[in-house]
Amino acid sequence: MRGRASRGEYWWAMLLCLLIEAVVMLVTQAGDAIIWHDASGDGPLSTWVVFIVELVLLVPTVTIGVRRLHDENLNGWWILLPLAFLLAFMVIGAVSISDPNRIMVAGLLVSLLMGAAYLTSQIVLFVLPANPRGSRFDDSRNRQ
Repeated sequence: MRGRASRGEYWWAMLLCLLIEAVVMLVTQAGDAIIWHDASGDGPLSTWVVFIVELVLLVPTVTIGVRRLHDENLNGWWILLPLAFLLAFMVIGAVSISDPNRIMVAGLLVSLLMGAAYLTSQIVLFVLPANPRGSRFDDSRNRQ
């Protein structure tokens, strides 16, 4: 993947994705409440439609993130760092909740730490200023 994205381009794209997800969640939860009388947000409509929307938005989210990292002169593979923290957060949270007798307190503390690490890595990676050396990621056809 080539090219770069400015801070503004990245954050406006993230805001658009967030708004799309929020609208879809509200509409599908209303649909679940009306059709299946399930206002909990766990009905079939909200579950599947939100899942499909998340999958559709995954590609543009990852591509704009990689382009943002390129603008900071970082390799696009750095996008996996926040995803690793998020995955660890989800796994540890699921294990500690599913078996309360296991590592309940320790699991929740580690889960909270992983969540904080995820948010911190997101902020640090995507708020850094542009680096002129990031032009190495530009498409060679567009260079002058």
